[in-house]
Amino acid sequence: MKKIVAIGMLVIFLISSILVPATAMKTQITKNSTMRSLTGNTQLQLKIVSYRRAIIKNVGDEDAYNIDCEIAYKGFKTGLEYVDKWIEKIEAGEEREVYVHGFIFWFGFGPLVMKVTVSADNAEKVTKSRLVGFMLGPLFFPI
Repeated sequence: MKKIVAIGMLVIFLISSILVPATAMKTQITKNSTMRSLTGNTQLQLKIVSYRRAIIKNVGDEDAYNIDCEIAYKGFKTGLEYVDKWIEKIEAGEEREVYVHGFIFWFGFGPLVMKVTVSADNAEKVTKSRLVGFMLGPLFFPI
């Protein structure tokens, strides 16, 4: 009797361990398909040019709308953390530069990494990071 109960529990465990991941995978495939249909044929690319500039390029076939760009700085420092920019539209094949304007004061030690994240209403989010320089107290040495 104990063997029958143990075998029954093992069978139930095996069936549930097969069905649950299959259901989760089907849900993820549905989400990805929905996301592709919402984004259409718009695709954004990023290039970090310097510690103050990045280029956003629309390499898709459709225009990108309501582009939100966040430039964040990571490192052992105090001072400017991030800058948020907004662009209304980037046409297909067109590119735009985003800048961090004005005087930037940092005080810190070690490497400084610039992380740029771009998203649009009809394009997937793109993130790119790059080491842009080193800090030694108030001095900044760009790469």
